Amino acid sequence: MNDRPEPSFARRIGAAKPRVKKYEPRDDAISGLGLCIRPSGTRNPCLGIRRNPRRKVARFLDADELERLGRALDAREAEWPEAVAAIRLLALTGCRRGEVLDLRWRDIGREAIHLPDGKTGPRAAPLGEAVKATLDVLPGERS
Repeated sequence: MNDRPEPSFARRIGAAKPRVKKYEPRDDAISGLGLCIRPSGTRNPCLGIRRNPRRKVARFLDADELERLGRALDAREAEWPEAVAAIRLLALTGCRRGEVLDLRWRDIGREAIHLPDGKTGPRAAPLGEAVKATLDVLPGERS
């Protein structure tokens, strides 16, 4: 039996460390919460706990997942056209979430989406036919 916690558990505990370290258990805490602000000069209960390194995972949807996503988006397009278009743009262009949500009609040209404030600086994302079809159904005044 392995007594070591799973990496995901360790990451969750590590994320709580900054909030936990200023508290310590105490019997006479107000309202019976059992917590109070840790007096200065006392030992930090989280000292010595190492943070688990988070592995970066690059994952892409396979053909079956893309098909299921398309069907789910088709089912909700009449109800939430802007949200569905945003998700389609994410899948079709490779743009980041913030780039898609910050798009304005003035950023969209005939052949590319111009992203002036991308994470890595200004760049352009090419417009394929599927992206153009997605943009065509959106309301708004094109410039």
